[in-house]
Amino acid sequence: MASEQSKKRDAQQMMVDTLPEVPGGWNEQEFQLGEHCLRMVLPADPDAFLDDPAVHAEHERDGFFPWWAYLWPSSPQLAEYILRQNWKTRPETVELGAGLGLAGMAALACGLPVTFSDYRQLPIDLAMSNARRNGWTSVRGQLIDWRNPPAAAFELALGNDVLYESENLPLLLNTLETVLCPGGEAWFGEPGRRQAEPFPQLAAERGWRVEVRDAAGQLLPGIENGQFQVIRLQRETAG
Repeated sequence: MASEQSKKRDAQQMMVDTLPEVPGGWNEQEFQLGEHCLRMVLPADPDAFLDDPAVHAEHERDGFFPWWAYLWPSSPQLAEYILRQNWKTRPETVELGAGLGLAGMAALACGLPVTFSDYRQLPIDLAMSNARRNGWTSVRGQLIDWRNPPAAAFELALGNDVLYESENLPLLLNTLETVLCPGGEAWFGEPGRRQAEPFPQLAAERGWRVEVRDAAGQLLPGIENGQFQVIRLQRETAG
């Protein structure tokens, strides 16, 4: 009779086998976040997507590029920031532009119910598969296009490195206003790009309470170039 460990390995391999072929193939890596060692499958060569004729054709139609395939700089740092929080409640959480899903898995490790979202199905499937590989079976996925976001009532939104295009900042705020409930919060890990600098002011002008904090949780006067920070927004409550 196969051991439990062997069965688990077989189940994990089945998860990998159900993922479609991608340019450059898949790779498996381990990420140590505090006391948590996360095993993740991710594209072995994300740059290979940029040479794919199908990707170029989709870019011509829709402006799409598969940035989800990269592990962006803020991902491990936001994940560690999430793990350091003292969670007294378990807010319904959505990871926007989830990509590989590292922040969402950190939230799962804290006991939060998480929905992985992106505007393509493949990164959602990958993030959910990675969560299941690490033992979290009650995970959800949802397609969310910032140009036409669905109504929802999440209490917390997470995002890594999603402020890199200035023209997307208003779309992101529109999405937050649609998918978050009154009093909901959004946390964005940001490495300090110039394109992100207007975001706190844009959010404040639309009625959000805004804080910028460094990796240790200390308040900053605004976005600081070239260093990791967390931009935290909160919606006003109804009434």
